[in-house]
Amino acid sequence: MQLADGELTVGLAPRDKTLYENVVVVQRTAKLVDFVATGLVGNIKIDEIALDGPLGAPVIARIGAVS
Repeated sequence: MQLADGELTVGLAPRDKTLYENVVVVQRTAKLVDFVATGLVGNIKIDEIALDGPLGAPVIARIGAVS
């Protein structure tokens, strides 16, 4: 991904047959931004992950994801 200064992208990669999805974060910001992603089914939390990593490089983490 080509990001301009100050931009960040957060996305989900397609789910596989394991009921997990990949959360992908890429940022090109002056300071690092940490993320917490929460997987919910209705009001029930099924998973939570923290994402942090280098600027300009993708950070990928798996999170529980059911429909």
